[in-house]
Amino acid sequence: YQTLGTSLASFSMHHPVPIELRMKGTTCVALAHKDGVVVATDGRATMGHMIGSDTFEKLFSVDRHSVVAFAGSAAMAQLFAKSLEAQLSFEQDCFELSYIPPKTKVNVLVQMVRQHAGALMSLGGLVAIFSTYDTDARDPKGRVFFVLGDGTQTPEGEFECIGSGSHAAKPAISACLDMSGFPQHKGMTQGLSEEMAQRFVVYGLRKAHEVDAATGGYIHMMLVRKDGVHKVSQDDIQVLIERARQGRMT
Repeated sequence: YQTLGTSLASFSMHHPVPIELRMKGTTCVALAHKDGVVVATDGRATMGHMIGSDTFEKLFSVDRHSVVAFAGSAAMAQLFAKSLEAQLSFEQDCFELSYIPPKTKVNVLVQMVRQHAGALMSLGGLVAIFSTYDTDARDPKGRVFFVLGDGTQTPEGEFECIGSGSHAAKPAISACLDMSGFPQHKGMTQGLSEEMAQRFVVYGLRKAHEVDAATGGYIHMMLVRKDGVHKVSQDDIQVLIERARQGRMT
């Protein structure tokens, strides 16, 4: 990604930022469970006060066991996802690695964001949730990391929510966890099933849809498991949405 800095700097210096390249409003959620991580976003991309798209992809698979979700500039989200995928592929192929530790993977993203933080801020900023399945035999499980717009990485967690709709989605999912017997502390989700995690995440996104104008449209979801990353079909998501509407969370 060495050419990324030149591209960003040149773009921000010589071109005014079109408002359609900004995606300030969104909701992205990652929830770990006993078999991996459920990651989902809404599909709305805004152009100021206008809706640009309701099917926009903000969720990207960057290697066999990892996905990243972005809130911020839509154009930069796509560029960073492609650059991160290329860098991880290079690291694995060049050094003939069969295993890259999760902290090493997320550190690649952290360094990219830190190196280009100034240019990113001029383009509307960017924050990310990085989710991966750690295949280390000593402690195999799903892991979730949150990277701020200046490259700061918060401590690893099991539940993260970012974007303008997070103020509604996060408490809704937290309430589901509490009512289902998964109090929020370290290791809280190790007994949580993937199906239940999917329901909670969709319920949270639906709550964000209700109160946040910049959250809406399609829900995009990926499942991070030991056997790889799987994209959930819109048909299956519609079933989850219907259950959320009926309040069937368990």
